[in-house]
Amino acid sequence: VQAWIGNRGLYAIGAVSGLADVDAISLSLASMSNAGTTPAATAALAILAAAAVNTAVKAGLAWVICGVRMGLYVTIPLLAAVAAGGVVLWIW
Repeated sequence: VQAWIGNRGLYAIGAVSGLADVDAISLSLASMSNAGTTPAATAALAILAAAAVNTAVKAGLAWVICGVRMGLYVTIPLLAAVAAGGVVLWIW
């Protein structure tokens, strides 16, 4: 896949996959990294993209289904989690 679409394509696939699920793309990218076909940093960034999009979907659902108050209760910790993941990736 990476040979056809490059790193940016993997990031895009990660983000699109995050709309529904993070597990499948995480396992696929970890396997690709383990096999040496994808650099670990590329796989980690694509997984972070999937997690960020998945988190945004969950926050959006909380806002739509539960309203503003619950939306805030859900969104703030989720944003903190995604930010922490970004910091860890940046440091790594």
